[in-house]
Amino acid sequence: MPKKFLKLPIFIILVLISLLTTQAVFFSDDISSGWQDFKSLPDDAIDIAFIGNSHNRQSFDERIISDLLGQATYVAGTSGEGVLQTEVEIDYLCKTNSPLAIIIESYVLEFEATDETGQSHLKYFFHHRSTAC
Repeated sequence: MPKKFLKLPIFIILVLISLLTTQAVFFSDDISSGWQDFKSLPDDAIDIAFIGNSHNRQSFDERIISDLLGQATYVAGTSGEGVLQTEVEIDYLCKTNSPLAIIIESYVLEFEATDETGQSHLKYFFHHRSTAC
């Protein structure tokens, strides 16, 4: 009877250990963690920036892109990001960097919002920004 009660806790412990091990292997610390690591980068360290929501962070591996293109890339963004937040991120990025390209993950554009006057943030974003930086 006591052996039955020990099987479940041992099984749960083994599952947790395997999940933690898998996480350590697949989620390496040398990949950027969005905007959390951005301030620690030296000026002009980014050639190509990928900005968007969690789809962006999960879709692009900056190590692979950097190896293929020979350019310093950075993947940033936050979950549920919208057009206004993207605008702020681009402005912040351009203050310390002169990227060759900024790629905006298009799902961000689905979250179009309006301000208190009814002005579309999406229209403002494209109307007031003729260049990346």
